Amino acid sequence: MEEYKKNYNDDCVRNLEFLYKVITERVNAEHQAQDIKDNKSSLLLGFSSTLLSIIFSFSNVNKYSLLWIISIYISIIFAYLAYRVKSWRRDPDSEALWRKYRECNYTNTLETVIFNIVDSYKNNKERDNKSIYINIGYIFMIIGLGILIFSKIINI
Repeated sequence: MEEYKKNYNDDCVRNLEFLYKVITERVNAEHQAQDIKDNKSSLLLGFSSTLLSIIFSFSNVNKYSLLWIISIYISIIFAYLAYRVKSWRRDPDSEALWRKYRECNYTNTLETVIFNIVDSYKNNKERDNKSIYINIGYIFMIIGLGILIFSKIINI
């Protein structure tokens, strides 16, 4: 750590403060967003699986229950697609940012970090289908529940 100790001027100090703030905020925000999506997809997966097991507890299977089973099964598939693990581009790369820009001036570092964050956000947004899969899964689950309720009302 001796190589990092030196006399910093005000611009270097501001640069270091900025690097620390950006790095910690980006890491925290990304982890929170992915955790929220994973929680929603695991809830959908668990709930749809439970609903699917309920249909098999009914003794009579009719055309409505078959539609219900298919709808809930599709919901489970989309929940799985949302829940599976993907790799993400995480910018700024903390170590590379520290090593390459710790001695640069504030403006150049700020400009570079902003460009990298915007670029990685754009790339991740294009590859992030979790939200779409979760929404489709919930739609099919609601359709399946609607069919179940409709079939029970008709059979009364």
